[in-house]
Amino acid sequence: MKKKEEMIVPPETQKPTGELAGVEKGYRRGIFILRWIPRLKNSALALWAMVDLLLIIIFVIVVLGYFVAGSFVDKRQISQIGNNVSLLQSIGVNHSAQNAVAGDVQAFSVGTDLYDLYVELENPNIEWYASFTYHFNSSAGESEYYEGFLLPNESRPLLALHQTFETRPSRIDLVVDDFEWMRVDADAGLDMEAWLEERGRFDVSETSYNFDIEIEESRLPRTSFTITNASPYSYYAPEFFILLKQGTSIVGVNQVTVPSFETSETRQVNVNWFGSVPSSGDVTIIPNINYFDLEEYQALPSEVEGDVRDEVSDRRR
Repeated sequence: MKKKEEMIVPPETQKPTGELAGVEKGYRRGIFILRWIPRLKNSALALWAMVDLLLIIIFVIVVLGYFVAGSFVDKRQISQIGNNVSLLQSIGVNHSAQNAVAGDVQAFSVGTDLYDLYVELENPNIEWYASFTYHFNSSAGESEYYEGFLLPNESRPLLALHQTFETRPSRIDLVVDDFEWMRVDADAGLDMEAWLEERGRFDVSETSYNFDIEIEESRLPRTSFTITNASPYSYYAPEFFILLKQGTSIVGVNQVTVPSFETSETRQVNVNWFGSVPSSGDVTIIPNINYFDLEEYQALPSEVEGDVRDEVSDRRR
């Protein structure tokens, strides 16, 4: 009978057991840590460097974008500001009254040391009218003072009749005081030209200028005309200027008042001239009525229901 052979295991292939196994595990952990910690630190530093670089790139892009885009925005804003300034200036011009323009003053001799003074004053504004006082200043002295007004978009005569001067006046200036612009209420929605035309509708016919009045063997000139109040309004005492023209030149001025001139009424008007006057001329009649003054109007006829006069509110400049 053969003896059983025993298998001998080399010491290096034997698995440690017990306390020896714990020592070996701790040894292997230590080796792992010592091997990988430097690598992890390097990786972390590399990642941190990449993040820093990315942040720097983003910062540079943002700064460049701010300067580039900001310059365009600044230019656009400056352009808009310029456009707004131009617009405001345009609005300001459109919504403010332009200055009235006066023509040359004329003086007409109407007797010994007596003169009539005349000038045209133009209002270029369709939405503004004005009130003021005026007089004339000349080398021979000052005229009397008068109340005046300007309706929208009109050229109005200003007169100073029968002024006494010891010498013929020259270098005559129109002097305007207490000038006040008033704006027609834009909310009223008025057609100003139609509004004025309706109130100033006077039909003039049969005008004449003749020397047909004889006084003490002298013949005096007289202007005659027929006038009809074709407007729907009656007036207390409307005044009318009379301009005597030769061609396009004014050679004489006068005025007349038609008392209690009712709507649809027709009047025959005769106006005498005194002093040195032209021998001939064509007659032009111009109403001198402030249609914005309600005191100019009479009560409306009873057959007209309601008060059709438009209220126009004042807006001081």
